[in-house]
Amino acid sequence: MAAATECAEAPLDTAARRKLLQDLFGDEDESEDAPAPAWQPVDGVAGLFVWRAVLDDATQAALRAWLCKEGWFVVDEAGSAPDAAGPGVWTDVRPGSYNQGMFFGQLPAVLADAAAPLEAGIRALWAGFCGNASSDAARRPLFNQAIVNVYGPDGFIRPHVDLARFADGILVLSLGSAATMTFAPVAAGAATVAAAETEVAVALLPGDALWMCGPARYVWTHRIDRADSDVWPDGVRRVRRTRVSLTLRRLAETCADADSADGPAGGSVAG
Repeated sequence: MAAATECAEAPLDTAARRKLLQDLFGDEDESEDAPAPAWQPVDGVAGLFVWRAVLDDATQAALRAWLCKEGWFVVDEAGSAPDAAGPGVWTDVRPGSYNQGMFFGQLPAVLADAAAPLEAGIRALWAGFCGNASSDAARRPLFNQAIVNVYGPDGFIRPHVDLARFADGILVLSLGSAATMTFAPVAAGAATVAAAETEVAVALLPGDALWMCGPARYVWTHRIDRADSDVWPDGVRRVRRTRVSLTLRRLAETCADADSADGPAGGSVAG
């Protein structure tokens, strides 16, 4: 095993990420009136949205430094060559002494700062999606619980729906490496899901954000299968590295009806 070094920043190459997205979706209108990139719905899953490359270099560097300081991963002296891993991937980290941590109440400042630029868009998106009928869109704070999960290259997440003790609306920030998250309809809720037989795969790249509300949160399971590599949106298959998932949620007003399922050994029930 390679020796570990002190925590250090790594070049995140957001410019390369944005170029990749431009190559896929075309050049953005650079006029002052052009709308900023924002939440995009995921076809086939109502209430599921992704925001590509929303976390900039400074935000990812701050999160990386915090995660390393807290011991969730360590930095290896000999990292893998970045050209095979893809832009923005942390090729020099591996899981640390523990791979999961939870926070309740006031969230760590670095997490709150990362989520803050997304909050207004989430509230508008949510209110529009729910027809302004949901009081959740106006709740303060938007999140009061967070979970950090660090997955090695062989890490995976078993199919699950987040526990009922958490309210509607779940934000996932993905860092470190790419992974493919697959959504599948819950059998009991299949009648409410269009094309219920269809699974929907979403490629999560470093710096992406995922938002789940309504049907996506309650009647679709999500999982990440064990794999050595993932196909990125540009069609290139790249080796999977250590990935960090930061999941922000809100505790429900009552937990009386909360289900009680922890992830089976070897997996996780968090995104």
